[in-house]
Amino acid sequence: MPGPRTARLSEQLRLELAELIENELEDPRLGTVTVTAVHLSGDGKTARVLVCPLDKQTEERDCLRALDHARGFLRRQLAHR
Repeated sequence: MPGPRTARLSEQLRLELAELIENELEDPRLGTVTVTAVHLSGDGKTARVLVCPLDKQTEERDCLRALDHARGFLRRQLAHR
């Protein structure tokens, strides 16, 4: 079970990522995506981000490819924030 600091950091990362994906990414493959959860490792160096496409016509595979393509951008933006 994560500690209170890890839980707060996970929630803050979820909010920041949701805002970045919604406002900064303009990839048509994304459609409307919601970030459902962020799970941090015990040392806080890696995170597993759970997303869910909301559009019926959005392919999950295309959505994941778009997010994978934007991974570096999202990491840099999170580091700045």
